[in-house]
Amino acid sequence: MTLSGQLANWAIKFNIALVALTALLAILRVLVIVPTLPKDARTALRTSRSTKKRVLKPGFYWHRGLAKGIEHILYGKSVTSVKVDINVDGLPLGTSGGNSLWPILGKVN
Repeated sequence: MTLSGQLANWAIKFNIALVALTALLAILRVLVIVPTLPKDARTALRTSRSTKKRVLKPGFYWHRGLAKGIEHILYGKSVTSVKVDINVDGLPLGTSGGNSLWPILGKVN
C-alpha cells in the first residue's frame, strides 16, 4: 500500500479532520520530500467532487447509500451484528415558499 493510502486509512480510522490531514500532507511533502503525496486531504481520501441527484417531482432526490455509510463507520472494526435506527422528518428551508428538505437520518449501534 502506498504512503498516501496508509495516511488515508489512518485518517479514517482515527477520525482526523480534513484540515489536519491537509496540514500533515504539506509537512510530509516538504520535510520528507515525498512529492507524490497529494496536496489536499480530499484527494488522499478520494472524496467525491460531485453528487448524482435524480429529479423526483416536485423536487430532487439524493442517496449516499446505507451500506456505504455503515462501511465508513465500521471501517477497521470487528463486529458481529449491527443495529440501525432510521428517522425521516421534514424541514422547511425558509419561512416563505414551499421548499423543504426531508433528510433520512440513521444511527448505527
